Amino acid sequence: MTFKKKILTAIISVAAITFTTIGVNAASACQHDWVPNFKTVHHDAETHYETGSQTADVLTAGDYWTDYQKLGCKCQNCDWYILYEDYNATERYEKPLDHEEETGHTVDISVFITDPDEPQYYVEPKYETEERTKTVTITDVEAYDEEILTGYTCSKCGKTKTTSLG
Repeated sequence: MTFKKKILTAIISVAAITFTTIGVNAASACQHDWVPNFKTVHHDAETHYETGSQTADVLTAGDYWTDYQKLGCKCQNCDWYILYEDYNATERYEKPLDHEEETGHTVDISVFITDPDEPQYYVEPKYETEERTKTVTITDVEAYDEEILTGYTCSKCGKTKTTSLG
């Protein structure tokens, strides 16, 4: 090995040792700035079921006024009407046209008409007792996310340290 090669090899060795030493010294001399690291842990809601029952009086029929309604034609302007059950098909068609022609009124065709000759009547209410059962979900604890500390990282050199919880 020539003298130049020996000197060059020595310079490279010193430079490598110096660089390594400076790096180690720089890392060990870091004034650490520890930043906490967290992980998110999700907790589902805690629930249970409850079943309850109750009785209720349920209206099954009645409790209303009613009247007899029949199909027919009725004038919009006066009390004139016909019930279809009283006339044949031809008369059902002609009578409203005749009334409109004679009076100039407008006749509604195929409407339900309360027959004034039939009385209104009241239907008595009828109730039955019914038991109803229902199951509901009760939430004891709502679902939530929890942040857990897992360790720390130095913001300057990147060194990490963990906690026993993480």
